Amino acid sequence: MTMVITGNSTLQTDVEDLCDVNMDACIQCGTCTGGCSGIVLMEYGPRQIIQIN
Repeated sequence: MTMVITGNSTLQTDVEDLCDVNMDACIQCGTCTGGCSGIVLMEYGPRQIIQIN
């Protein structure tokens, strides 16, 4: 399943700038959350950020 984000929101732009990533390339594979030991410290995980957008 591929998630396509249409148009860049302010949140998306901020995250992309801070993390040097392209959120439009996200395919919801879970790689970024599967091995992340800091996920318990986050208010919103990567998948939730994609869904907010």
